[in-house]
Amino acid sequence: MSSFSGVSVVTEGKHCTTSVVNARTESGYHLLVVKDYSRTVQQIPNGEMISSGAFMWKRSRRPSLSLASSTRLSIKSRCTFVQQKLASSPAKDPSAGDAVGTLSDVHQHFDHLLQNKVGADVTFEVNGQKFAAHRCVLAARSKVFMAQLFGPMTESNTSSVIHIKDMEAKVFAGLLKFIYTDSFPEMDKDNNMEEGGQDEEKEEEVEYVMWLQDLFVAADRYELQRLKLLCEGHLAEGLCVSSVASTLALAEQHYCHGLKEACLKFIQDQSLPCLEKVMATDSWELIVTTYPSVLKEIIAKVASSHKHKKRKQ
Repeated sequence: MSSFSGVSVVTEGKHCTTSVVNARTESGYHLLVVKDYSRTVQQIPNGEMISSGAFMWKRSRRPSLSLASSTRLSIKSRCTFVQQKLASSPAKDPSAGDAVGTLSDVHQHFDHLLQNKVGADVTFEVNGQKFAAHRCVLAARSKVFMAQLFGPMTESNTSSVIHIKDMEAKVFAGLLKFIYTDSFPEMDKDNNMEEGGQDEEKEEEVEYVMWLQDLFVAADRYELQRLKLLCEGHLAEGLCVSSVASTLALAEQHYCHGLKEACLKFIQDQSLPCLEKVMATDSWELIVTTYPSVLKEIIAKVASSHKHKKRKQ
């Protein structure tokens, strides 16, 4: 629904006063009131402008025109006034100053806060590595942290170390990075990892997929829905023969229909030799024993795919 951005009143043909109700709106409608309309139309030649603060009103014989800033004004007559912003004095939010048009850098400030640890009031220990953080930031971003840090689950000693189990340190580091910056994190590489040949690259790819999967689980654990969706997207884009079964198992376990369908589609499109490689992975055995319904879906989709290929032949 369009918002009401203000009203302008034209009196005696030339005097125009404008009252801006919502200076920040980028779309909506602006009410133009013309007193003594018939005489005003006669006094203002076609194409002439009437100034009013940061706005210009132009008379046109066209019955309807699209207005600047995605606004529209239609007057049921042969005369229409079109709002245009002056290039020399654009409408600004008085409180914004020179910041209009600049990108927000709040994520950088919060990232510096995380790195510098200024004012940190809670410490986590994950797999032997300690992380300093800020309770209010964590609680504001995650309902789980809110309950853990300020609810009935609150630690009795606020200065004690909170131990996080069943999670790698690099995964928790990525989790914190997202919480503070709201952007998808990069995986921290081990210091002892050096660039090498194809074998090292494959190992790094496998490690990255495992990190993505663990980050996906951590996002679900702490109810960070946006991070969970981002992980789903990266996992779906990076599906391969060696990882599709484990990713499918995660999707089924955490009720991610979109990721599950991406995995099923990937398996469906594979050749028989590739399917054999998928079935040779450890995660395939997990699907067979734990998620028999998923196995039935795979068999149905693969059978349908091969029938379709035979028909084409």
